[in-house]
Amino acid sequence: TGGSDYLLRLVVRDVDDLERVHSRELTRIPGVTRVSSSVAMRTVVKRGALPV
Repeated sequence: TGGSDYLLRLVVRDVDDLERVHSRELTRIPGVTRVSSSVAMRTVVKRGALPV
């Protein structure tokens, strides 16, 4: 219940690459029932990230 269980920050080349990651990878993970995406137009605050 509630919002999200996980939040991923991805860097992709273009919208086609985002579609590929969404349809071929994220939605095929066992237990994943829903994926939602938001696109940032620019960086507001930059924080460190973990490699995936």
